[in-house]
Amino acid sequence: MLTRAEAAAQVVDHIIDHNAHGYDQPNRAGDGTTEKLTLSSGEVVYIHGGDYDCSELVRQAWSAVGVLPNGYWASYMYTGNERQMLLSHGFKEIRVQSAAAMKRGDVLLKSGHTETYLGSGQQGGARINERRTISGGKQGDQTGWETARSIYNPNQWTTAFRYMGPEVNKQLPGEPVNYIGMNYRVHTQDVGWLDPVHDGQVAGITGLSLRSEAMKCTPPEGVACDFLVHLQGIGDVEYFNVRRGEYDPTMGTTGQSRRMEGFSIKLRENPTGKKLRYRAHVQDIGWQDWKSEGEFAGTRGKSLRMEALQIEFV
Repeated sequence: MLTRAEAAAQVVDHIIDHNAHGYDQPNRAGDGTTEKLTLSSGEVVYIHGGDYDCSELVRQAWSAVGVLPNGYWASYMYTGNERQMLLSHGFKEIRVQSAAAMKRGDVLLKSGHTETYLGSGQQGGARINERRTISGGKQGDQTGWETARSIYNPNQWTTAFRYMGPEVNKQLPGEPVNYIGMNYRVHTQDVGWLDPVHDGQVAGITGLSLRSEAMKCTPPEGVACDFLVHLQGIGDVEYFNVRRGEYDPTMGTTGQSRRMEGFSIKLRENPTGKKLRYRAHVQDIGWQDWKSEGEFAGTRGKSLRMEALQIEFV
């Protein structure tokens, strides 16, 4: 299995090499289509079709490999908030060094621009359209320079980031979907329901001060769970015997501007033999330690919003 850094670098390589992807800032979220990529390990990932700007190319690569949240608005990133976004999703800020000390997949950042270190003394990313402007060009790479590589120049960059977080368990072709994992999603302030994620991926939004308001979880076949969610102004609310295809409630509230502050999960039936763990990302605290078997993740009585969560079987 590829490391997440190598997987993300392969996504960047593809976008640069595939002339269907050019540069455009207003249309950075894509053309509405989805492109399927098969990485060197056989792992399948998905990116949006159309053009990118510099930060969207970096965001898309790390979203495709399961590190940043899925969905454009779930992980909206530009160079002004990129540092905070990366640090809250498993990256460590490192000193910009010579090519010999950099690792493939490291993210490079300076004011107004970001690229990826691609190994062998090269950097690459989205740069400018064929009109030498940020908008108004044709879709796709017309010049070979809209998305491109160049010789790595450490003096060009202010700082760099290296992924040091968990190696997300991605499904390989032919594996049963969600074989031992749990599908889950979060309803986020001003955004709504985010795309479903699974197996330890991040559900929610960090770095943008947005509250998680509700969650939905679908356990694997045969697994039953009891959930507790702590809600602003209400307190603890329990949801018993949540099962795939039988009882899959909305846990929390929507349309009430009410934050979730914490949650817990207890296994009622578990034929997988695996241990369930989970954790919360909390306002002013960040990612808390992993919890298991009914332990509470989040806070009570502190008026702090929960912003994101992760759930996985290990």
